[in-house]
Amino acid sequence: MFALAVSAIAPAAAEELACPDTDVGRVAVIADGLRVIAPQVQGLRPDDILVQLNSRVLHSCSDLTQAMAEARDRQLASLLLIRRQQGTEAIVLQRPLVPPPAAPPTAPILVDAIAATAPPQPTLTRPPPTFTPPSMTLTPAPIARSAVAPVRDTLAQFRELGRSMQAKLPLPSAQPWAREVGDLRQAYEQHQAEVPALRVVEPILAYYQTIAEILVYKERTFRDAGNTRSQPDVALSYNNGSQVSGWLQRYPFLQASVIAPPDTLLGFAESNGRWSPDRAVELLVERALAEGDALAQRLDSASES
Repeated sequence: MFALAVSAIAPAAAEELACPDTDVGRVAVIADGLRVIAPQVQGLRPDDILVQLNSRVLHSCSDLTQAMAEARDRQLASLLLIRRQQGTEAIVLQRPLVPPPAAPPTAPILVDAIAATAPPQPTLTRPPPTFTPPSMTLTPAPIARSAVAPVRDTLAQFRELGRSMQAKLPLPSAQPWAREVGDLRQAYEQHQAEVPALRVVEPILAYYQTIAEILVYKERTFRDAGNTRSQPDVALSYNNGSQVSGWLQRYPFLQASVIAPPDTLLGFAESNGRWSPDRAVELLVERALAEGDALAQRLDSASES
């Protein structure tokens, strides 16, 4: 199995900037992410490096705070990309980011007396949260006429990028695509502060950001294997809990890029699965363009109303 080789470098405590307590626990800012000091959610361990939460790359305390607030506001499960030891993993945070309200005080209950007469009650198990991609909203919010023009301009840039990608599939390398996606993300965040309605295009931007991540992942995998350039139409290995499985969980339609899923051998060992990064990129481009076309129709309807 190919894997990203990440050197575990523990910076001196003096070089770390501790964040205020967060919903995932105590973390500190280091050169390449946020280091977990005392985790408070299932799945995290001390010294894990938080790299990305949903579509937001984590460089600072405010990045983590804003990503969590966004997940709460949009009622999304939180997909967290982490670096652990020598590999990269994706986990879905199991504990809700908003703690449940405290129960009102009640009168003392004689537990022993009740237990002696009450029949046994079945134990209810709450199903784990599922991650719903932001593009799968069933009832899109209406777009105000005053916001149509800036949304249309931003969408036009996304659609132009998508058509350029589609014309050159399979994409041979991460650049210039990853750089262009980064520029679009930066421009979007600057304008979104002035025009909140621009958030309607964020699901489409998330597709392109995932494309950039896949291209970088593929390129690094080839480089770690001693190859100078990545090749098209190749199958790479992956396992459950890896960055690849995080993408597949976030966007179920990417299952079409899986050639063979990981399998458990004899109940304790897992064999690697195989997937096509080029097919995954193709599927993401198709989805981004299709949702861009649908949004363009909504903008036309909003401008006419």
